[in-house]
Amino acid sequence: VPVRLLGFDLATVNDGVRMSWRYEDDGDLMAFRVTRRDANGSEVIASNVLGQNGAATVFDSAPPVGIDLEYRLDALLRDGSWQEIKTGNTRFEARAWVLGQNLPNPMLGSTRIPLVAPEAGEVTLEVFDIRGRQVRSLVSPVQAGTNTIEWDGRNKAGDSVADGVYFYRIQTATETLTRKLIVKR
Repeated sequence: VPVRLLGFDLATVNDGVRMSWRYEDDGDLMAFRVTRRDANGSEVIASNVLGQNGAATVFDSAPPVGIDLEYRLDALLRDGSWQEIKTGNTRFEARAWVLGQNLPNPMLGSTRIPLVAPEAGEVTLEVFDIRGRQVRSLVSPVQAGTNTIEWDGRNKAGDSVADGVYFYRIQTATETLTRKLIVKR
């Protein structure tokens, strides 16, 4: 067996699901891939994962909330084949607000911003330029669980924003979360 699993941990934490493992290989290992499967299908969470000193960790920052999830760990071998290493099951229940990284990033036109909410409510999404000036503010209702907020790349006046680094911030009744995004047209 080219890759042997020595230890495996699949844990639900406040803001996502963490998968950690220890392994040894015979020199044929090229990389790992982690796939998440649920009732809606499969999605690759991480590919080309390279471990260090026989250990690796992958974090799923936007898992679907309240449904059964299966995570699968595969190893890409030197000959191009895949070896299934391990599967594990869990269920993610949102216990805290989680602001995910926008996709695509860099953004060309519009972008989708993932948000996990522990409860239904209303959030304000604010976008700021690198100097801290607010360029846009959007109010959006959210449901408990996984949500997506879309920003069209426009400022308050409806004009497309310039290329550059921006920050987006979500404000809820209890928390403020901020991330960086890049606009490149």
